[in-house]
This record gives sequence, structure tokens and C-alpha cells, in this order.
Amino acid sequence: TLTSSPLKGVEMLKILLFFVILQATHCACPDGFELANDGLCKRFYKTVHNVRVDQATDVVISKCKEIGADPIIIHNAQQQKDWFKRWEAAEHGMPVIGLVCNNKTQHWEWSDGSAIDFKPDSSLNSPDLNKKCSSSCAWYFYYDCAWRDYCPCSFKPTRTIDVFCQVAPTPEPENRCKCGIVDNWFDNWKPSDIWLDIVIVLDTSKPMASSLEEAKSAITSFVGLMSTDPSAEFYSRIGVIAMSDKPEVAYNLNMTFSDDLENVKPHEINKIDVGAAFQAALKMFADGRKASSYRENAQQVIYFLTNSAPGSNMNGVDDFKTGGGIIIVNDFVLEGTVADPGLQKFASDDFFFTDLSEDYLRSLGVLCEANCFCSPVSHPFNDDKKSPRTRANRGCFHPVNNGIPQQKARETCKKENASLVSIHDSDKEIFVNSVVSVFGEKKKFWIGLQNDGSKWNWDDKSTDPFTDWDSNNGQPNTNFGTAQCAYAQQGTGPNAPWTAANCAAGGIVYVCESTPCSIGYKNCA
Repeated sequence: TLTSSPLKGVEMLKILLFFVILQATHCACPDGFELANDGLCKRFYKTVHNVRVDQATDVVISKCKEIGADPIIIHNAQQQKDWFKRWEAAEHGMPVIGLVCNNKTQHWEWSDGSAIDFKPDSSLNSPDLNKKCSSSCAWYFYYDCAWRDYCPCSFKPTRTIDVFCQVAPTPEPENRCKCGIVDNWFDNWKPSDIWLDIVIVLDTSKPMASSLEEAKSAITSFVGLMSTDPSAEFYSRIGVIAMSDKPEVAYNLNMTFSDDLENVKPHEINKIDVGAAFQAALKMFADGRKASSYRENAQQVIYFLTNSAPGSNMNGVDDFKTGGGIIIVNDFVLEGTVADPGLQKFASDDFFFTDLSEDYLRSLGVLCEANCFCSPVSHPFNDDKKSPRTRANRGCFHPVNNGIPQQKARETCKKENASLVSIHDSDKEIFVNSVVSVFGEKKKFWIGLQNDGSKWNWDDKSTDPFTDWDSNNGQPNTNFGTAQCAYAQQGTGPNAPWTAANCAAGGIVYVCESTPCSIGYKNCA
């Protein structure tokens, strides 16, 4: 049984606060790691055979470094208990912990440089923790929960060792387009802040007759919560086309929250011409450009409620999507049939549904997600698998093929209501490098990082610990204060390691990063 001194009130409060912060920031662990109860990401990495005991600690540190982690480091009873249980569950070999000898102080410390501020009760009186340390010793867990040292003398025995690693969790990247629905309501966003141009195509063919009232009810329900007043700061223009053998305009981008669809009736036709309905929607958008309510940067969305398969005449669909337009499809699948593959292809990626009309709140959530986009010159970045429809949830990135000094690049970005790109994780670094690669292979590009003489600072004021300096070439090296800006350049892999450079250097392109257009925010283009 593990015994230890009870945590003092202040210490317990710190732990509780840590977990509150951890949950609030939605922290995540790297692949292969598990978030433990003590707030650290942990994993069993591998078993290594025939390791000399005097080299065991270095081997464990090196192996953990392969996956960007530290060996076992313990600062309280909860961490001790958790690690001991993990070793008991694995129990392959000798569980080496990260105690190392500081050759300057001649005292034991943890491999990350932190002091020993906790010892399990069974190790409190161990003279080996207090005496002069030796780099030939290795510390490990023992069956009584103590830490034991193994210090071979004249011979060099070998052992099988277990490599356990830990790393601090990292906050999940910020999602700038939040469209969640929790407990059947909107999670800190308002449908009235959606600002889109939407054309709804309502299939009135005979096979849709039994679902037509459901579709009409869904439309009036979600429109009823949206702002359609052009005098409001945020508003949507909503048009409705009742499609039979020909398009009939019910509302020409002027439907309001109080309007209904009582005049839309079913027709005795077997299917609609989806291509003709699409062309009618494009015409409505084109005509809408002449109205005083038109906004240059409003996203165009076509929402089909249908069960008619598209025909062969689908001209302009790819151009509409490539230009940023979104096609939402709700396929009203008839009993005994399956979703139409043609409609699935017709819809924008991740915007095909078979049940969207069953919950009008979901329809609003999808429209909120469609309202996450970039200006035409910028590239949207989304790496959130949980929210694939928010195309620009990580921001918008405008690459500029102009080799100018870093400060000039910063000023140019500011004129675009943007900032010089900041990089706080490898996924973003790889994406930005791919955006720059259109200018040529392994192109250098400025990042918003500058040295003030004592430390490196991000333009966005971030204190995120992520770095990717080109350490193989001695970076960062400010060269006695002459290289106080930083650029990134692709190396041998997809990443783009960083290099310190003279801030006035030429031939370095740049990327402007901006907040995406989203509900409640339109200062983005």
C-alpha cells in the first residue's frame, strides 16, 4: 500500500484549480498518450533489452525524446500512485525513472531540471537520495513503491528496461468558428448573427408530397430565428424557389421571419430538374447584386430539400464550389431506398444530409458552419475533425510573393486587417508551408517572431511553448544582435524549421493571417 503525507489545503487547491483550467481549455494529448487523472499525458513506449545499467537513464531519456516527451517525473503522491499502477499493469522489465545526477551540484534532480520535492514514504530515509550522486546509477520503481537505485561497481550488468514517458497536455487549437448546440440550444452564439445569402430550393414533386409539410415547417422554423432586416448589423438574405417542372420564386432573397410557405403546393411530376433549379438559384444571386441590401463578401449558400437525382446538365456546379459557394443537400430518402449518390456528389464536402430537416436547430448549426469562410485571396485552414464544415476555423492565410523586410511585411498585413503569421503547432506550420509552396519549393517566409535582446516574442502576444528552430544548424542564433527576426523554410520533411535572420533581409516572402468571416464578425475581407 502506498502511504504519503496528506496534501495541505493550499496544495490541494492548486491541484483542483489545475483540473478546472485543464477542462476549460480542452487540453489534448499527443497520439499514443492517455490523459491521466493527475493531468499529465502518459504512455508505455517500449521495452528495451540488454541495456547497461550505467546507461539505462540516458537510454530512457533518449527514447522518450523520440516522441517529444520526458521520462517518469514525480512531484506528488497522486503522480507516484498513477505511475506505479501503470508499471504494475505492464511489468515487462526494470521501470527506470527520470532521476539524473547534476554534475555541478552533485545532487540528484529530475531530468527536466526540477528539484526533488516529493519522495514516497518508503524512500524517505534512503541515504542514496541524499548523498553525493553518481551518473553510473539508475533509479527505478520497486515492488514496495519505493524508488531504488542500482549502482554497479566494477562490472557493467545489463537489464531489460521499460520506457514510460510523460508530457504536459497542450490546449487544443482555438476554433474561431463556434457553432455548437448543447442541451438543445445554441452554445454561446446567436442565429441572428448569421449573415449569408441563402437560396432554398424546395422540391414539390409527387415523391416529396408526404415530406413537403415537414420541409416547409423546417424552413419557417429556422428562418424565424434569423435576422433578415437589412438595417441590422448582421442579417441574411433568404430566397425560396419552389421547384416543379419549372422554378417558381416564392421569395426573391426577401423572406422574413414572419413569412410562411402556405402557397407552396405539391405537383404531379415524378422528379425535378436539379440542374435547372441550380441555375435558377444562380440567377437569383446575380439579380440580388443589384439590390441595396447586397454585400460583396457575403457567403452564397444553396440549400436543396429534395429526393430527386441530379441529371447530366449540372453546368457551373464546380465553379460555384471553387469560388467559395456552398451547396447543402437534405435528401428525403424514401422508405425502402438509399441515399442518392448523385446528390451526395452534388453537395459540398460534408454538407450532405438525410435528416437535417428533422431538427431545425441543426439546420441553423449547419448554416452557422457555412458562415465560416475566408476572403477569395486567402486560404482557409481547418484541422478539426470534429467540425469539418467550419472550413476556416483555424484562420485565413494570404501568401504574398514579395521579398521584403519583416517590418514591411508586418505593416502590409496590418493594412489587410491581418497580422504576420504566428505558428504554435506543427499542423499549422505544415499547412502554412504548403500555402507558400505555390511560389516555389522550399521558399523562405517570415513569421511573426522577433527577439527583443533577451527573448523571442510573438506578434500575437502568445506565450505558447511550441518552437521549431533549426537546431541542426545551431538555431536560434541572433549573431550578436544582428539576426533578431525569424523565417521558416521547409527542411527534409513537411515541416518548416525556423532560422534567425537580419530583419532587413530580402528575398523572404510572407503570409498574412486573419480571423475568418463568421457569425457576428464580418471585418474579415
